[in-house]
Amino acid sequence: MHIIQVRHRKRDVTLLAQPYLMNPLKPFSRTFLALVIAVPALSSICQADAVDDFVRARMLRDKIPGVSLAVIRDGKVIKSAGYGYANLELGATATPNTVYQIGSITKQFTAAAVMLLVQNRKLGLDDRLSKYLPNVPAAWADIRIRHLLTHTAGLEGNGITTTEKTFFSDFTEDEILESAKKLPLISKPGERFSYSNLGYDLLAMVIERVSGVSYRTFVSERLLRPAGMHSTDVNDPLTIVRSRAQGYLFVDGRLRNCIQISPTQFRGSASLYSTVLDLAKWDMFLTHGNVLQKSSLAAMWAPMTLNDGKATGYGFGWFLSSIRGHRVVRHNGAMNGFLGNIARFVHDKLTVIVLANQSGVADTERMATAIARLYVPGLRYAPPVKLLAAPKIGPNELRMLTGRYEYWGGGYLLTVAAEKGRLVGHMPDAGLNDYLPLSDGSYWQPDDGVQLTPTRDSKGQVVGLKVRFDGGWVHPIPKVGPLVADLVPSRDTNPALSREIEADFSAFGKGPAAVKKMLGILPAKARSVSRPDLNFARFCGLQFIAEQDVAERGIERNGAKIAWIRYFRFASATGRKFAMVYLTKDHLLADYDLTTE
Repeated sequence: MHIIQVRHRKRDVTLLAQPYLMNPLKPFSRTFLALVIAVPALSSICQADAVDDFVRARMLRDKIPGVSLAVIRDGKVIKSAGYGYANLELGATATPNTVYQIGSITKQFTAAAVMLLVQNRKLGLDDRLSKYLPNVPAAWADIRIRHLLTHTAGLEGNGITTTEKTFFSDFTEDEILESAKKLPLISKPGERFSYSNLGYDLLAMVIERVSGVSYRTFVSERLLRPAGMHSTDVNDPLTIVRSRAQGYLFVDGRLRNCIQISPTQFRGSASLYSTVLDLAKWDMFLTHGNVLQKSSLAAMWAPMTLNDGKATGYGFGWFLSSIRGHRVVRHNGAMNGFLGNIARFVHDKLTVIVLANQSGVADTERMATAIARLYVPGLRYAPPVKLLAAPKIGPNELRMLTGRYEYWGGGYLLTVAAEKGRLVGHMPDAGLNDYLPLSDGSYWQPDDGVQLTPTRDSKGQVVGLKVRFDGGWVHPIPKVGPLVADLVPSRDTNPALSREIEADFSAFGKGPAAVKKMLGILPAKARSVSRPDLNFARFCGLQFIAEQDVAERGIERNGAKIAWIRYFRFASATGRKFAMVYLTKDHLLADYDLTTE
């Protein structure tokens, strides 16, 4: 698991993109951003309300330049608003008509296009992919249209291997297909859920083969125009689009302009741009339109059943879940510098749409859910015990709690830090959470209804957390170690091991063939490497910081118990980072995490 993080105000924040994707223009200051967020909301409701207050507070906390939102209830738009700026350099304010890239929200349009072809009996959900795309690899023989729609085909995430050169390049469909054919399957079709942009890009090719027109033409003529969505289209970075927002990354405590990614790599998975008002029309089109049949919508919003009979939490282009018994059908969308979420609270007849022009800290899924809670009290979580009247945490307690925790196996870390006397934390690819002190010495995270109870050793030091979820399930997690900034540097007592780790890192940058030759890498870790790791593409070397004995903490990586964690400064041509290297008792490299500060 490779987590890219940035240190800001004594906290760590997960980034959604590599540093080399930034345009190195002069960054905007925090003071300027505060002024940006102070701009009044351009709203369909003149007076400020609880939603406006929440959005402004979240923008200020997460350093988001611009946000647009729409709330639909009982088939009517009851609120639409824009906050902050669509473009900082031009001073253009965000409005409900601001155009954002919507990333993977595109997938529901691709799924709907497939269902139109199914309705017209031109396509079958259980048809093999090879029926429409001939000369596919033998390993793809059992991949069916249904597998592509539900991320159960066993395909890699993307058809084109991402590098600094390919990320912004244009590709033809033939180039994407030929590249994808060379990638091994990561599981048998129908065996497990594995999110894949490639699957939806292949569906776009199928739509073109079956319909005889381009993906853009089919989606526009059969879905967008009937829904009245005149501000939605397949993105072309060279086309002048009125009210188009600029995307931003938040890196190293600063906002930076974001270069647009070529949509040709993600035609069926993430190529559309839209507005919140157009997406509101889409929501009403799904509910009240007559283009998609009820049976098609039911299929799109039903979970996929795997080969072993277990259900996934995904339908056709939609994630399926519930919050406190309230059914939710939703999807997030992320594209370099943009983030969005459309959340349909089905039984409450409420839909919340949030689009933002920042990636790095923003979390539109949490924003949409929090806004829904302002309209539906039943979605709110209640703390198990009383919140403290004066929620202040002592400095010694904050010091013991800060650090990284192994939330799930395989390096899915919870990072906990102190900010102005508050306890905050975040998960990979998620926004920041506040943890509020409770009367029993535990901490409450209200967004997800999660309670954290510290576990301590005989000296009272925090060595882990008990995570209690809504419903009562308790998940104990060990503390991996401190934040890098809190480490006490020490002398390297085993420089030969450090040199060996340097050689291992160089091999990760070259790919699986080089990795398999390295005797110092755990075999299970070596087998997990399927392509060169871009983090090591311009790797220059390591500088030792410290080593910690973690044998008693219960940390596992790639099936092996971790005895040591070595911390290094990580030098590369793309910037300085920090490396956390997980070693077995025999000093085999079992895994690593990379951070930036």
